[in-house]
Amino acid sequence: MNIELGLIKNLVKVVDQNSAGFMHLKNKFPRISDVKLKEGVFVGPHIGELIRDVKFVDQLSEVEKSAWKSFKKSVVFLKL
Repeated sequence: MNIELGLIKNLVKVVDQNSAGFMHLKNKFPRISDVKLKEGVFVGPHIGELIRDVKFVDQLSEVEKSAWKSFKKSVVFLKL
């Protein structure tokens, strides 16, 4: 779980804070403060919800999508 939280922090830092992907995060998790979002501070259920969110991927740039795919592969690998 700690590795998973560290990976999501790295992912959020890759996402441009002015991009549609970051705005989607802000809209999806309105109770998380801007500071926590910028630092990638999420809890386990948020990560699971984000993984299941197909609209999130559509909002990402190509570089961000690449980072997202790597994150998802890592999370699946960690669950095995």
